[in-house]
Amino acid sequence: MFVLGQGDTRNDPNVVMGKFLLDNIYVTILFDSGADTSYMSVKMSQLLKRAPTLLPTNHVVELANG
Repeated sequence: MFVLGQGDTRNDPNVVMGKFLLDNIYVTILFDSGADTSYMSVKMSQLLKRAPTLLPTNHVVELANG
């Protein structure tokens, strides 16, 4: 399992964390240019009025807080 915290983002030139305006909603984004896949919470997709889409393969996502 790989965990990247806010303090770690300051030390990695490939990672940017910040608040961005997306469809007139400020969102906190952790952007890793080396990542293969991106994820969005169901709550955020509802706020942005985006329907979730199924991935072609199953993914196991573990959160650092359990």
